[in-house]
Amino acid sequence: MARHDIAAGCLNCLKKEGAQKAQVTFTETGKTGLAIENRRIFLLRDSVDLKLDLVAISADRYASVSVNNLEAGVAEAAARQAVENTSKS
Repeated sequence: MARHDIAAGCLNCLKKEGAQKAQVTFTETGKTGLAIENRRIFLLRDSVDLKLDLVAISADRYASVSVNNLEAGVAEAAARQAVENTSKS
């Protein structure tokens, strides 16, 4: 699924859960690691970190939730939690 589709889906979830205003930030960062021993490469590793920041505002109360898991249902649960947290703040 494309990043744009993930962010749009999260915005829809926040709206469906009752947020009056919402913001979603999708961040993708990459790292490359290289280990050399005795002038030989013995470890080359690439990693990609994904992060979703969901912000909900309801009745002038602000709450945010960050997740780094894009499995099915995680974004929906995070959107629900963000909107619930606006009533607690």
